[in-house]
Amino acid sequence: MFAYNNIVLEPLSENKIELVRNWRNSPEICVNMQYQAIITKAEQIKWFNELQKENSHYFIVKANEKEAGLIHINKINQQEKTAEVGLFIGEKDFVGTGVALYASFLLLSFAFEKLQLKKLKAKVNSCNKIAIDYNGFLGFEFFEKLDEQFNYYVMTNETYELKKPVFQKLLLLPL
Repeated sequence: MFAYNNIVLEPLSENKIELVRNWRNSPEICVNMQYQAIITKAEQIKWFNELQKENSHYFIVKANEKEAGLIHINKINQQEKTAEVGLFIGEKDFVGTGVALYASFLLLSFAFEKLQLKKLKAKVNSCNKIAIDYNGFLGFEFFEKLDEQFNYYVMTNETYELKKPVFQKLLLLPL
């Protein structure tokens, strides 16, 4: 578990996967995902059971002890020091409140400082201007076109180190 202020990243547990499924199936979230079919309970359980725990970490984002969304780092490659990251805020009350920014900084710190990764990739729907702008604000830069609908954006450890003081000041974190 990672926490700062009233924001907590709590490891995803089986008792939270139905909450995540409901968020993920909502039209606002689903439209920006690569897999857009409605996910059944059985599919969600299968997905959870197949998560490769040694190369992925999924967290429930909590704000003031209330579940707000999901953030993850997966496809961790220890040899290449790379991984993929993703985030969605599932509870509308937390959209635009800064919760995503705190959660993102906590995950980036975990990835670059604890896991000692060198590069992170984010898969972003090319029609999702909010996500493109948000990832750009974090320091992710366009890397490559994945297909007609999705692009990869990349953040390096060097970019993170340059952005870290900005995040710390913005989020009022200790330097």
